[in-house]
Amino acid sequence: MKRNWSFATLSIITGAILSTAGLASADSFKYDGLGYKDVKVVGLKDGQMTAALASGERTFEISKLEEISIDGMQKFTDAEAARKNPAKAAALYIDAIRTINRKEIHLLAEARSIVPLDASGKWLDAVTNFLDVYAYGPTPEAWELRPKNLPASGSKLLGESADRINSRLSSFKSTDALKNLKTFLLEIYTKANDPRAAKLAAELGSGTVETVPTTGAATPQTPTQETPTNTTPAATGSEDVSAVDAAIKARKYDDAIALADNLLASATGEPAITLFELKARAYQAQNKLNDASLALMRIAVFYPTNARASAALLQAADLQAQLKNQDAAKRLYKEVVDKYPNSPSGQSARKKLTP
Repeated sequence: MKRNWSFATLSIITGAILSTAGLASADSFKYDGLGYKDVKVVGLKDGQMTAALASGERTFEISKLEEISIDGMQKFTDAEAARKNPAKAAALYIDAIRTINRKEIHLLAEARSIVPLDASGKWLDAVTNFLDVYAYGPTPEAWELRPKNLPASGSKLLGESADRINSRLSSFKSTDALKNLKTFLLEIYTKANDPRAAKLAAELGSGTVETVPTTGAATPQTPTQETPTNTTPAATGSEDVSAVDAAIKARKYDDAIALADNLLASATGEPAITLFELKARAYQAQNKLNDASLALMRIAVFYPTNARASAALLQAADLQAQLKNQDAAKRLYKEVVDKYPNSPSGQSARKKLTP
């Protein structure tokens, strides 16, 4: 009887297709449900794991990896085995990182540690390891590894992590990397009600990101007219955006946010703005109002001249007011008035600033 085996089935049954016969290594891992045995884990490269297979080197997305085992590195292997317990895994990764001397494997361990560190409340460690990984290869893949569970608004960890990011900015030469990190800083400043948020928002909103170190303050170019942005990349079509909307309607909010983040890695213009709006809706449905506010603020940061920017910024301010973050709300209302004085949103914000 003829059997029509799929590649995945053959891979699981034989193990030979996904092994590196002849390589003197006992490393192994799972990726997207498939097991890879007797391979050689090379380490981290451009935000992804590189491994040597029989067919040559191949890269693997960090978030889809499971149970990485590296020969001779038991502490790292133990940390991988404990990932279902974030607190335990975080402690094991910290211990393993101290003992790894191979740079690419050290960075791989740092990259793999970010999620459990973030999930177990070790925010500063997660930020530190992310900065190491991003500095080594400031790619979109590495950027997606950043920690996302910001501490509570009153936590001193927010200020400490902002200081740590600021101390590392001078090592980044890419304009895109600097913009990403300053957007990250803006999220932290806003959560902490830090007055530096207003100046940084103005810098990002002007479209000109200051290099580091700076010799003087940049002069922000405040948009005076709202004009629609019509750049629509082929990579993000209406069906992709509709999938996020459908997930929200099905109350699968985490799925919607994850899908939106994935699409935002390449989306620009109107599709990106819609994705930020959908993320905000999903966060609001989860009562994560600060996260919703931050998503809306990104519209004004990345697309300040778009016709939807003023409404997004006004809604972000309203959410901060709802959270009783009055200082942050006032800063945002004032920004709406300053940037979009003649828009309906600007007029509404002006009324809210009037005692």
